[in-house]
Order: sequence, then structure tokens, then C-alpha cells
Amino acid sequence: MISRLLLPLIAAVAVFAQNPGLPDLKAVLELSDAQIQSLGQIEQQKGQAVQPIAQRMQQSQQQLEKLLQGSSPDPAAVGRLIIEISTLGRQVQQVMTGFQQQALNLLQPAQKTKLQALSQVLVLQLAAQQAAALGLLSPPSFAPPTGGEPDPQ
Repeated sequence: MISRLLLPLIAAVAVFAQNPGLPDLKAVLELSDAQIQSLGQIEQQKGQAVQPIAQRMQQSQQQLEKLLQGSSPDPAAVGRLIIEISTLGRQVQQVMTGFQQQALNLLQPAQKTKLQALSQVLVLQLAAQQAAALGLLSPPSFAPPTGGEPDPQ
């Protein structure tokens, strides 16, 4: 459960680490340097806000696993931990939604429109990957770089 909730956060941190200026996103959405900086700060704040909740969630999951591995787990304790984990998961979602809204508030209307198109690309990307996995599509072939010899494969 933790990984499903925190995957977007982990991905965002990785994207910022690999592409500090986010040049592609900056170009597509026509973001200013100030917007990029603010988005980076929001992501950092989001990570700091989610971390303690995620740690409590992980501790609760470990307790639950330990209880369930016992010979006769206490149903009340198991139920309490399941409810606690679920509640913490909702808290993570609320925090992430709040920070997403802060990030969206930084965008101009035209940028938000372009962002909707990027959202659709994500949906299509997943569908394309699934189609390729079933052999319905072939992976793209890339042309060798111009001005030099072709890359040996």
C-alpha cells in the first residue's frame, strides 16, 4: 500500500534529480524559471510532509505482518492496524492532493490546458505499452544520430 501511494512522490524526486531545470516540461508548458523553482520547492515540501506519515504507515504495516505471522492473531488488534493503515493512506492522499493543487495554482490557464494534454499522453502511453506487450504494436525504431556513423547495436 505504501508503494502505491508514494510512487508518484518517488518518481517526482527522481525526475527533479535527473533533470534539475526540467527543460522539456519547461518548454512544453512554457514555464518561467520562477515557476520551475516554485514547483521544486512544493515537491520538497510535499516530501517533508508525507515522510512522517509514511513512516507511521510502514511501522503499522510491520506490526500487522508480525501479528498475522503469529499462531493466533488478535482480531481486534489486526482490525485496529488495518483501520490505522487505511487512515494514514487517506492522510497521504490528502497531503498529496493539497500540494498538487498548490502546484496547479502556479500555472496560467494556457499552461493548465497543455497539462491536460500531457495527462492524456500518460493514459495513451500505458495503453501503448500494454499493446506492445501483447504484440499489437512494435517498439519504435530510432534513427542513428545525424552527422556521424550509425550506432552499432
